[in-house]
Amino acid sequence: MHNDYIYYLLNKQAGGAISPEEEMILEKWYQSLQYSIPVTAEEMEADKLLAWEALKPQLSQTTEMHDETIAAPVRTLLKPWTVAAAILVLIAGMAALGIFLNRRSADKPISYTIVQTQRQQKAVTLPDGSKVWVNAHSKIRFANSFDANRNVILEYGEAYFDVAKDTQHPFMVQVDELKVEVLGTAFNIQAFPQLGEIKVAVTNGKVAVSDSLQCHENLQRDQVLTYSRNNHRYSIDTIDPAKANDWKNGRIYLNNISLKELAVYIRNVYDYEVVFVNKDLAQCKNTINFRDKDPLKEVLDLLKLINHVKYSIRNKTIYLDGEGCL
Repeated sequence: MHNDYIYYLLNKQAGGAISPEEEMILEKWYQSLQYSIPVTAEEMEADKLLAWEALKPQLSQTTEMHDETIAAPVRTLLKPWTVAAAILVLIAGMAALGIFLNRRSADKPISYTIVQTQRQQKAVTLPDGSKVWVNAHSKIRFANSFDANRNVILEYGEAYFDVAKDTQHPFMVQVDELKVEVLGTAFNIQAFPQLGEIKVAVTNGKVAVSDSLQCHENLQRDQVLTYSRNNHRYSIDTIDPAKANDWKNGRIYLNNISLKELAVYIRNVYDYEVVFVNKDLAQCKNTINFRDKDPLKEVLDLLKLINHVKYSIRNKTIYLDGEGCL
């Protein structure tokens, strides 16, 4: 992809004028880039700050080319584009980031384990003995040995953590701009990229959830925090802890969720994509329970009964249509 076009899209993203389609292009481009040396969440945050400083002069030059007005980012820690911009600037030969990456290359490399699932779930034991169940279509990353820090990055998807107690070394999960910190507890994090929110549900013990703006909350057992990726607002509700993580046992309990969220679970369990012919259906609310061994047709027939939707299946894709929410 041509660098000028990437600069153009970065300008629009920084100014808040980027379209969903253009943001998807940037997302795909960013995902194609890799750090030559794995980094911790803290190092990545530092990268982002340096990236914006290094990128400002380059963005100013491209402003005239594309007749765009560049707005300074309100928050430099919200999106991954700053890291992507840093790599792009490095490709263009800018020295500021070159110095930073050269410094890192002199450090002792850290080996990482990456767990990335497709349709199947996977159970993982971390270096400290903590256990993680990684849902389908999810990805986590952690160092092969935990020294002073016990850090895990949930890049996307859903994972349930049963954390080994260690009062001297807090356990932290980074997911987008949210940090979830505990000493010893069990909790579930849902952060599928198709959804506009992150959910942190505590099934045992306590966790602290924070971002760099306004979210600083302590959650207890039976509580779930729902965090909006768009406006960074959040709410706290009560849950049934037995149902919050039952997906790892093959039981799906979905209470008052949108069909858009249900589509994510259908993809995880049955490996079928869902397309909404009537776009309004995506926001219709439903309460539905099923097991991962239930035939897909039974789930769709139940959905048809509840919402009077019509469905058809072609080439591993489910097409939903109907008059809208009841």
